Amino acid sequence: MRFVLDAVLGLEDGAVLQGRSVGAKGIITGELIFNTSITGYQEIITDPSYLGQLIVFTFPHIGNSGINNTDVESQRAYASGIIVRSFSAFQSGVRIMSSLYKKLRKTGMVALSGVNTRLLTQLLRTRGVIKGCAITSRNANQIAVDVARVSIDISTRDLAKETFNGNSVVWHSKRNCLEHKHKVIVLNFGLKFSILRCLMDRSCIVYVVSAYVNCKDILNLAVDGIVLSNGPGSPSINPDIISNVKKLIHSRIPMLGICFGHQVTSLSLGAKTKRLRFGHHGTNHPVKDLNSGAVVTTAQNHSFTIEPASLNDAFRISHISLFDESVQGLETYTYLTLSFQGHPEACAGPKDIEYLFDAFITVVNSVE
Repeated sequence: MRFVLDAVLGLEDGAVLQGRSVGAKGIITGELIFNTSITGYQEIITDPSYLGQLIVFTFPHIGNSGINNTDVESQRAYASGIIVRSFSAFQSGVRIMSSLYKKLRKTGMVALSGVNTRLLTQLLRTRGVIKGCAITSRNANQIAVDVARVSIDISTRDLAKETFNGNSVVWHSKRNCLEHKHKVIVLNFGLKFSILRCLMDRSCIVYVVSAYVNCKDILNLAVDGIVLSNGPGSPSINPDIISNVKKLIHSRIPMLGICFGHQVTSLSLGAKTKRLRFGHHGTNHPVKDLNSGAVVTTAQNHSFTIEPASLNDAFRISHISLFDESVQGLETYTYLTLSFQGHPEACAGPKDIEYLFDAFITVVNSVE
């Protein structure tokens, strides 16, 4: 098949890269981020935390393991689009239900192949956050650059609100329903299904509710624990959520914050966040557990982090990144709260950091 360059990626700094359209036709904008994962592209594009972002895969071959009905993290694809070096036209694997090509077309996701992703990654590491625009047209270089420049900075959007459909849901399996020991509520900022699976594996009946549910309504449910989910964007732009979570923390119900939820927890207790130069995105990030001294392999997906200098005496840092020593985990002396910046539900190690769910259940058991 002849390789035709029929799409362009324009950057706000004026750079233009050529590529081949391998997904839906159209024009999309987003914040460019690079992801260092070698596997798991299906989980990545269905992770709500990628809302508003164009994912640049550093691994050159994407699509070779196809698509199945199991490895999804939400009900739809959330990433704005994907940029790859080499898109695989052939797939192999025992669980394949469809090809990535068909999935992209069906979901309306724009995808470009044949792009110099090594150059893009170097640009992002050097210059930091860059807005981009992908257009499936051969003669749209200047249009792509102009649209990228005027596109909205995702740090100013309440992206968490855009990921929730407004419906509260109870999650459980038949076995889980019969044997459950704990009632846990999950505040949905952009939830991944794997978080629910990890909780159900630990005998929890899970109530998923909007992150905007009032504190009093949550307390009226008489739950044993609260989980603040992952999600896209910056939580610092929504003071109502921060205020609500602060009240929940002071209620002394055991709480676990994950990714976005980790930052919400910290902000609720007076800490501050800052934007990372190019973020942490991938499944191969080493993190040190300061309690045990162990180094664990983790999955990461965030563009903001906690400022260590803003942490007060209520906190104890439990984990740090070995890439840049950024804060990865927190515990509170005063409140029954744990939080982690990465994704303990993701199988990066494959289950190196899943013990955080066990630690959360231990706290739940201690107050029952």
